[in-house]
Amino acid sequence: MYIPTLGAILPFLVLALPALAAPAAAPTDACGRPITTTQVSATPSSTARTSMAASVNTVKPSSAAVQSSTKAVVSSAPASVVRAASTSAAAVATSKSSAAPVVSSVAKSSSVVVASSKSAVPVVSSSAAKPSSMVASSSKPVAPVVSSTVRSSSVAAQPTPSSSALTGDPKVFVDLHNAFRAQYGAKPLGWNATLASYASNYAKQCVFKHSGGPYGENLAAGVGGGYNITMGFNAWADEASAYNASNPQYSHFTQVVWKATTQVGCVAVPCADGTIFTGYGQNSLNIVCEYYPRGNYIGQFGQNVGAKQ
Repeated sequence: MYIPTLGAILPFLVLALPALAAPAAAPTDACGRPITTTQVSATPSSTARTSMAASVNTVKPSSAAVQSSTKAVVSSAPASVVRAASTSAAAVATSKSSAAPVVSSVAKSSSVVVASSKSAVPVVSSSAAKPSSMVASSSKPVAPVVSSTVRSSSVAAQPTPSSSALTGDPKVFVDLHNAFRAQYGAKPLGWNATLASYASNYAKQCVFKHSGGPYGENLAAGVGGGYNITMGFNAWADEASAYNASNPQYSHFTQVVWKATTQVGCVAVPCADGTIFTGYGQNSLNIVCEYYPRGNYIGQFGQNVGAKQ
């Protein structure tokens, strides 16, 4: 009496066997797409960390650098912001008369974005625009009165960022100019108190543009990073690398080494945040140098800008 019952059960057992033997279907997500599974072994956690590290590309953090016309500076301090203005935005035209021509200046500038530990800082340096027109006046600049003369030492010591290099000791300016001029066959400059007074009166206005006066003029300004007179002067001097004697263009460099220039007067004054630079919470340093006789006369570069010796 049990045979019929067993016969009824056997078909169900036979049907169930393929299901038990078949591999499990691959799991899918809600959209029916297969889900990739990863087998995790029971190895120690240190092994897993090693495997994970091997699949990660290590990127070393880059150092913040300030690029200017001088060497790059890497510092954790706020980066220096540097501005430099041309001696004149248009070269001075020569005149057939004995009157010394005077040309007003309009400087163009270009911007470079620099990364720093503080924030991206624009570093601005003026590029001397090619003169499109030359206008000479018939008025002759009044020769400055020399009330004192400071000569540089025969071998100028390398200035260091001291208080004198920050505030404007005349000897710092004279030594920097004359040591550099000697490399280009130019005679030493004498210090002129009248030029220095003119530079001081203008620099204290804390505006970064040319005064339009009767003298040759170089400007530089910077904030942060220990910016000082030497750094400002070096920005002018570094333009020597761009000078081409076969196609001369005026620049700060050409005024610095201009052979016909015999006297200089300079000053470096602090300017409050919000004048030349804004948002740094500290004073900037405004550097102004005046030259007599002024340089950068068109047609006179050959005899006034010598080759480096």
